Amino acid sequence: MDPDQAAKAAEKNTPTEPKEIQDWNGITAYECENCGCDVFETQNYCPYCGQRLKWEE
Repeated sequence: MDPDQAAKAAEKNTPTEPKEIQDWNGITAYECENCGCDVFETQNYCPYCGQRLKWEE
């Protein structure tokens, strides 16, 4: 692993809080701050980009 790859891996391992959004039928949903894809409260990592997720406790 080169230094750039190591830096990117470390950045993705730093948890980010998903953005809360309202979907079309009023249900609260969340999206990854890194890639914008939908994520669920049961996930610790975004399944699309691998970003570690930080959920409020």
